[in-house]
Amino acid sequence: MIQRPRGTRDFTPAEMALRRVIEGTLFSTATGFGYQEVATPTFEHAELFLKKSGASIIEQMYIFKDKSDRELVLRPELTAPVIRFYANDLYKQPKPLKLFYFGNCYRYERPQKGRFREFWQFGAELIGTNNAEGIAELVAFAYSCIANIKLKAFELRIGYLEILKDILTSWNIPIENQSNLMILIDKGDLDSLRAELESSGLDDLQVENFTELIMDKFKAIEFNDRYKQLLERFPMISNNLERFKNIIEFLDTFGLHDVTIDMGIARGLDYYTGMVFEIDVPKLGAEKQVCGGGEYSLDELFNLRDVACSGFAIGFDRLTLAYEIAGLKVPENILDIYIVPLTTLGLEKGIEISSRLRSCGFKVDLDVKRRNMSKNLKYASSRGARFVIFLGEDELNHGTATIREMESGEQVKIKFDKLTEHFQKIL
Repeated sequence: MIQRPRGTRDFTPAEMALRRVIEGTLFSTATGFGYQEVATPTFEHAELFLKKSGASIIEQMYIFKDKSDRELVLRPELTAPVIRFYANDLYKQPKPLKLFYFGNCYRYERPQKGRFREFWQFGAELIGTNNAEGIAELVAFAYSCIANIKLKAFELRIGYLEILKDILTSWNIPIENQSNLMILIDKGDLDSLRAELESSGLDDLQVENFTELIMDKFKAIEFNDRYKQLLERFPMISNNLERFKNIIEFLDTFGLHDVTIDMGIARGLDYYTGMVFEIDVPKLGAEKQVCGGGEYSLDELFNLRDVACSGFAIGFDRLTLAYEIAGLKVPENILDIYIVPLTTLGLEKGIEISSRLRSCGFKVDLDVKRRNMSKNLKYASSRGARFVIFLGEDELNHGTATIREMESGEQVKIKFDKLTEHFQKIL
């Protein structure tokens, strides 16, 4: 028997119902924040991702050549394709441009809980503004996506990369060395970070102050109290600290009060600048992060002439797993009506009635297997049908349908031309 490829998965009807509910909530949240949906191809030129993320991503990508010997790749993420789309076709649109998207992506990595080689990503990009209120609204949008699916146990953490870079630059750490330091910070590898800082010529106090900064986590309501302390310890960060303060204040205005300041968020990629944030669901364990994003620059890749960009991505598979772990339930996709034809003429009438009821918005199924009465009732029960319509010889002779309410077992007879009206009253 042929098995599905490793690192992929199939979805049952119940799992798809869950995914559609969550997807619908994310879409309605996006449009509620004024974002518009876009879509890009599943495969792109490999060059797009090699320029954006570097050669290190090659091992994670599904790369192939087409019949014209062009090197293509199954997209590993969606930010670069959307910005490519913007740079080619959407750059004349009024700014700010608010875009969102949902699609499948592919990475060749070790499959584990909540992580697959084919995965789905929901995300958004804000293009054309870096005002504090716009950045704060983007974070509020991401937060609302998680909150609106009724998840409660999650944490929003926010940091600011330029503050770290201000400190390192003032201490004469070369830019190329800073990139490696950011990777260590992102990994939480403090031992290697301290060793790297020491090898760069920093004294013990500088190393200790810097590591304390990235380890210290505190609530946004404490920010004003910490502001002066941070400036006294790191006077070189004054401009970016003030902007960070403005973003935090706007987050509070948007109603996000329970925010954790975490300067240890580094995102690990060179193109991130300014504010960065992550949303975690602790119950997911090691794979707790369900959302990440921030401000970034892809000027060099797309020649965007300093166009401000920010965005986020939500790991849809992890989000659905978090929903299930939280014990949240999706309303069952049950049938309103199941029609049981008992004769050949009853089948013809059943098709006519089912078409009419479906056109009025009812969820209707029809026996197309010609089962006997008991098997039909068993099937209707398994599908959660609320009502069963029987169409036998007696029903056809009298122009009526026998309707059974499955829960109570009560039966009534209704004229064929009154069926729609009858169900509109009770469903």
